[in-house]
Amino acid sequence: MASGDNNDSRKNRTVYSDDRYVIGKEEDPGTDIIIENDPAYDVIALYPDSVVDYCLVEVAPGCHGRNEHWMALVQACRKLFVDADGEAVWHYDAAKADAVQISVAELFAPVADGKMNYRKAFLRPPYPNGYTDADFDRVNAALFPNGTDSLEVYEWTTGWSEYFDEGHEWWGTLCLTVLDKTLDRIVVIMASATD
Repeated sequence: MASGDNNDSRKNRTVYSDDRYVIGKEEDPGTDIIIENDPAYDVIALYPDSVVDYCLVEVAPGCHGRNEHWMALVQACRKLFVDADGEAVWHYDAAKADAVQISVAELFAPVADGKMNYRKAFLRPPYPNGYTDADFDRVNAALFPNGTDSLEVYEWTTGWSEYFDEGHEWWGTLCLTVLDKTLDRIVVIMASATD
């Protein structure tokens, strides 16, 4: 966990507010709150051979749009890109991250040859994991328990962090942020692997 963590009064939440990483010239990520304990994490834990990383970030009610997604992405990096001692494992420059909004249908699209997508990242990592579409659906039912009608999705470039270097070698990379407006939270979804 990041060494600049402060406990928020809300149960099971951590505020990340350190300045050890390059976050770019956009608005400071402020105090978006990492959701540490959520039933979705219990379901995700049932799939230890997945190469997909997830981070849930609480956002203020009514917030949406690219900048809110970017701020959640930075908060997720502050959590996912450090080791247990708070030391950076992968460096990043979020100012270089760019995104396009995609549809919910694109988010959950079938596996397609040649292009990395979320389903492919979950079901077809470099080494077979035996997971099925039912497993993929189970994870997403936990992440988005109120359905998918109120989701806002951005797909991000991946040339801005060392986290993605291995995936750039061969298998591929994935970086998505998914706002669930019914829960006021963004699910950050990232994957990068190689053989």
